[in-house]
Amino acid sequence: MVLTEEQRLRMESNRRSALKRLMHTTIPCAKPDVESTANTSSGGSANFSASSSFQSTKLQCRNNSKTSRASKSLKCPVVRCMLKSRETFEVHADYHPGLVEVFRSMPKEKSASTKTWQFSIDMYAAIAAYVEKLQPPVKFEGLPSIALRVLKARIARPVSDEELESIDDTIYGRLFLFQKHALRFIISRNGRVLLADEMGLGKTIEALAAAVYYKSDWPLLIVCPSSVKCTWAEVLLICFGLVRVKTVGFEEIAENVPSLDSSSICIVNSSAENVFGKAEYQVFILSYDFMVNMEEQLTEKQFKIIIMDECHNIKNFKTRRYQAAHKLLKRATRALLLSGTPALSKPSELFTQISCVAPNIFRSFKEFGERYCDPKQSKHMHEALLPFYRETAEVKLPAVIEYVADLVDAGKKFIVFAHHQVIMDALSSLFASKKVHAVRIDGSVSSEKRKIYCDKFQNSDDVRVALLSITAASTGITLTASRLVVFAELFWNPGVLIQAEDRAHRVGQLDSVLVEYLVAKGTADDQLWVMLKRKLEILKKGGLSGESFTATDNTASPCASEDAATFDSKNKMQKRAAGQRSLNDFVFPKEIGKLEFQRK
Repeated sequence: MVLTEEQRLRMESNRRSALKRLMHTTIPCAKPDVESTANTSSGGSANFSASSSFQSTKLQCRNNSKTSRASKSLKCPVVRCMLKSRETFEVHADYHPGLVEVFRSMPKEKSASTKTWQFSIDMYAAIAAYVEKLQPPVKFEGLPSIALRVLKARIARPVSDEELESIDDTIYGRLFLFQKHALRFIISRNGRVLLADEMGLGKTIEALAAAVYYKSDWPLLIVCPSSVKCTWAEVLLICFGLVRVKTVGFEEIAENVPSLDSSSICIVNSSAENVFGKAEYQVFILSYDFMVNMEEQLTEKQFKIIIMDECHNIKNFKTRRYQAAHKLLKRATRALLLSGTPALSKPSELFTQISCVAPNIFRSFKEFGERYCDPKQSKHMHEALLPFYRETAEVKLPAVIEYVADLVDAGKKFIVFAHHQVIMDALSSLFASKKVHAVRIDGSVSSEKRKIYCDKFQNSDDVRVALLSITAASTGITLTASRLVVFAELFWNPGVLIQAEDRAHRVGQLDSVLVEYLVAKGTADDQLWVMLKRKLEILKKGGLSGESFTATDNTASPCASEDAATFDSKNKMQKRAAGQRSLNDFVFPKEIGKLEFQRK
């Protein structure tokens, strides 16, 4: 059969296409020389052998397979670095003669079991530079740049005893030894720190001592929750004996106090008057809300030293509160942020506070979150639980009333925390019906009245109960007159609960403190308690909390048992202690589960 010219051209085109497809699917074969496999006559006739053409390609693939196996046996060595501590890092490396030579010449520790090398962090730059120049080359997986920036930012200057002793003895002499260590830490970081001592250990006086050290940077701005403005003024009066305290927007609360110097304090309760330009005031105290409202005036004043108490109030980087705080603190020379719970429930809440103290460490929240927070989405979980949470308050109410009534009948002096209005109101009615003197502090109580109520509870044996809102009274007050704290309800954030516990468990408490959580089976408490324990464990692993709800004394009895077992812990002056029983045998609502902590 004689092929036409058109058929021969079509066959040639198909052959070329087939060879190209074969070339792309056979990796890493060398590109076949299509032209050399075809013997096309000048007359246009194509004489070729299909078997010879494809045999040539097969031979090339077989040879390349051998090359591929050889290249695998000579794969590029990998050098991986891992941060072990603030001072050391570890190197995991495949064999390379050049690496062995250089590592042997450097001071290090070698682990025979893990086949790793450990070096001082100071040697990282030199090792990285050497490894990248090695021949044959190696794949270098160094430390993340974000970790290197954090380590670099940790550089602290030494602080001599003479520097500390130069502080006025009026305040320095009041410090405990551990508070002097905190003061040294603040000064070594040039007055830009996040101070996260546990609640009740005296962060206020530590910050004021540092402020005195930096007296040349005054006037001093103190931003705090509205409820503790008077507390700050009181501490200043005690420490320094300042001339007068004036409340802008209200009457003066103190005048002609015997003083050591001519400084004065201004508590700002109105944004109508710009008081920041008045030279007569050296200390300004205002709330976070007024900081937002008076942002322009504060920016114009350009404070060089700022104290922000309970700084977890700026945890959300999307809020105006954070944006105003960041703007002020970035311009200030000294920034003292104070919080016993800087992360209330998750590590991501630290970003805003760290960015205010050290704005150059993290480039963005995304960078921080991807490295430290393991972000996951839990769609609308919080919103779904809210109705369940509200209904839990109503379902628990009869059992809560019965349990608290037993405490009242037993003649105990105690603190009870609640969240929902229905429980707060029911407890208030209970105390009134039993003719028990009680104080109630919720969001409607002014800071001045809070101080009066707290003093009554502290100083009068007739006032036996303090009924407190979890969200409105978990910070800024001292109620060490009681050694029993009862939580009628749970709350989303473990940090808020820990803060609330420490209203009684703080410096000045002479006894152990028993903390009881009333937990109802078959309600939202089931999910909340598990979530709280999980969040606290995460914070504990990150060094953000020393507390844990995993060791508790669980009992089904509604009686006020105080026989919790105890254990000692080395890292705190007064510690939580606990035992373990079962919570599976109680029936709700006739009985209510009670989780106890005894803090010593």
